[in-house]
Amino acid sequence: LGPRLVFPLVPVAALWTARAFAEVRLRWGRTLTWRAVAWGGAVSCCMAAGIAVPARARQYHGGLQTMRWDPDRAAALAGVRHALVLVRESWGAQLLARLWALGVTRSEAEFLYANLDQCELETALTWAEARHQSAAGLIEHLAPALADQRRLDRSPYSPDPTARYLPGRPYSLICKARQWEDQQGFTLFPPLLLSRSDNLYLRDLHGRDSLLLQALPDRAVYLLKPATSAEAVSPSFYLVSRDSLRAVWLKESQPMAQASP
Repeated sequence: LGPRLVFPLVPVAALWTARAFAEVRLRWGRTLTWRAVAWGGAVSCCMAAGIAVPARARQYHGGLQTMRWDPDRAAALAGVRHALVLVRESWGAQLLARLWALGVTRSEAEFLYANLDQCELETALTWAEARHQSAAGLIEHLAPALADQRRLDRSPYSPDPTARYLPGRPYSLICKARQWEDQQGFTLFPPLLLSRSDNLYLRDLHGRDSLLLQALPDRAVYLLKPATSAEAVSPSFYLVSRDSLRAVWLKESQPMAQASP
């Protein structure tokens, strides 16, 4: 937020601003030019104090809520201790994490995500994961779909502004489920890496997390997500049943297994 990239210029800008009025008066005296500069400075100060500073203060107060949210305090208040917490990110963030897991570089993953329909990418990733494809194999598989990149629109079904949608493309049950989850609210995973509690925070990648439940049988399982997709809504902890998770993941795995390449 704000002009953070030009902060190193602040000392120079402050010096030039302080000297400007004296320089104008020295060169032109008390002429119309001097009066225009003086009145302009006074008006600018008033506008900054009455408009710009309050607006920026409201922006700072309401922005980046998730990154400023204290997960350790929230977990303590909710009684969440020594738990396995699955963090519900957006469908797009899940797709990027799965691309990285296949060995796709960060730049290649960003390119694929920005230029492909989300369901197209979901289907291709499922195909690649089931066949243990390499990053190169996945990219080659997706090459024909990149021909439609100019027809992509922002998805009308997701609150995520980065979601891309190809008009007319049929969506599978899995893709519709991921869209519905986005509509129910999602949060960010990286800030939770700073947690100092004994809770284990991991990305919610659905059935791909099933091995975690086997490896950590002594931990209660929680889902972390906001109650809605509205902005500035803090995440909440929801206790979930291991059996219910397994049932949902098993149900989702069936259409995945039947999906064609």
